[in-house]
Amino acid sequence: MNRKQACRMFWSSFLISSALWIIICFILFAVFGCAHNPYLKTDSNQHARQCVLPVMVGISEGMPEELVDATRRAIQYWNTVDSRKYFVSLGVQPWGADDPMSGGFVPIQLVPAESLWDLGLATCGNASMIIRNASGCIRRAKIKIADKCTGSIEVFETIVRHELGHVLGLKDNYLDWNAVMSAVAAEGIQEHPVDANPQELKALRELYGP
Repeated sequence: MNRKQACRMFWSSFLISSALWIIICFILFAVFGCAHNPYLKTDSNQHARQCVLPVMVGISEGMPEELVDATRRAIQYWNTVDSRKYFVSLGVQPWGADDPMSGGFVPIQLVPAESLWDLGLATCGNASMIIRNASGCIRRAKIKIADKCTGSIEVFETIVRHELGHVLGLKDNYLDWNAVMSAVAAEGIQEHPVDANPQELKALRELYGP
């Protein structure tokens, strides 16, 4: 092997090794450097949270009875994740989908799917909130569930759990499909209803105490 061939082999090996290290570093960064942040935050970087517990929740009238039952179970679920009582169900309330947010309770409403299309055609639910920027206190909230997402009672219950998680200050999870705050909820992807994962439960303890 002459000097020119040796030099060429050296640089080829160097470039291949460098490329492999870059790929390895990218994978390590993706796994360990992009950990999910479970908290909703205000523009002033405050954690959004309920400053008064428990939160009163009402179910809008007109919802089919089997969905009312699933909604009650979703509300009660959050009261079982630790020793704290996060929600109190007020049962069915005379509250329309177009009514403004109430400061007295959080309404859960079944709405036409097209009313949520501005959030994306695949959107099944939305939690609208008014949050104090300085303190992070969630003042008011309203939950809307698309009527197209009621084919499975178990998936519907997951969606309601998810939106209630937002009301507590948790944000969408794009990394763990087996988390209640997963941005995806569909039959065949998760086992429904989906529970909160350890990271979400830890976030609740950090927001509201042990």
